[in-house]
Amino acid sequence: MTRPQPLPTLLGALVLLAGIVAFVRSSPPPLAPPPQVPLVAAPASPFEATLVGVTATGEVRETVSLQSYPEPGAQLAATLRALRAWLRDEGGWPEALGAPRVFLPVPTHAVLDFPLSAPPDLSAEAEAQLIASLRRTAARQGVREVTLLVNGRAPATFLGHVALADALELPPDGVQRGE
Repeated sequence: MTRPQPLPTLLGALVLLAGIVAFVRSSPPPLAPPPQVPLVAAPASPFEATLVGVTATGEVRETVSLQSYPEPGAQLAATLRALRAWLRDEGGWPEALGAPRVFLPVPTHAVLDFPLSAPPDLSAEAEAQLIASLRRTAARQGVREVTLLVNGRAPATFLGHVALADALELPPDGVQRGE
């Protein structure tokens, strides 16, 4: 049997070791970072809104400057949030009734979905005044028809006193949402 020659074996081992060291020490080419896409909201644009509060003695109007985004219904949603703040200060909007989500099936028809956390302590007259305030404020934004929902449903009465339409009829072209 022949013995392996030490020099060629040593050289082979050194070449193999150099290859392993070169492989381990080498780094793969750096990956390009993923493209950065900034998430920038469309700029808000100011607009003037007229809030209409209906009381037992008549109608009270207040003009406010608000910020809104261009989504359908966003301007009406901002207006109704301002109406809620104004009427809550005056005692005409119950604490348990949140600001509505606004849907616009067509520009002249708004569906307002109010979150209600508990039955409000509100008289029938105050409830009728609140509904009139909502409808008249929406009318100032060009909305001719308003459908009221409570917690996503069309109830028989709005907050326990004033009867609402029996069925919710939406246009066939779908609902556009704005908040």
